[in-house]
Amino acid sequence: MDIRSSKVEVVHKFIHLGVCITCSGSSESEILQCTGIARNCMTLLETHTSGSHIRVDTEVRLYRAYVLLVLVYGLEPWTVTEALARRLDDFDTWSFRKILRSRYTRHVTNPSVRDTTGCGPVSFLIKKRTV
Repeated sequence: MDIRSSKVEVVHKFIHLGVCITCSGSSESEILQCTGIARNCMTLLETHTSGSHIRVDTEVRLYRAYVLLVLVYGLEPWTVTEALARRLDDFDTWSFRKILRSRYTRHVTNPSVRDTTGCGPVSFLIKKRTV
C-alpha cells in the first residue's frame, strides 16, 4: 500500500503514552493537570504530618519522594517555556513554605526557603532530565 494515496486525519490534540500532545506544541494543559494532582498530594501530606513531630528534613524527603514525582511524571515530551517553569517553581516554593509552616506575614524570601530546605528549583530538575 502506498502511503501517498491514503488520507491522513489532522487532529488538534491526541493522547500518546498518557500525555496530551497538542498541535501548538504547548504543554500548559499537561503541566496544569500535573500541578493540580501534585497540589492534592501536598495537601494530603500536610494533613498527615501537621500534628506530628516529624523533622523538616524528613518532610522535605517525603515531598521529594511522593509529591515531586507526581509533579514531573511524564515530563519527557513537555515543552517548558519560561512562564511554565516559573509556575512549576512557584508550586515548588509554595510546597516548601507549607512544609516549613511559613506564613506570609513573616516575609520569608524564596531564596531563604530554598536555603532552609536545601533544594533547588524544580525547573532545574526538569531541564536536567529533558536534555
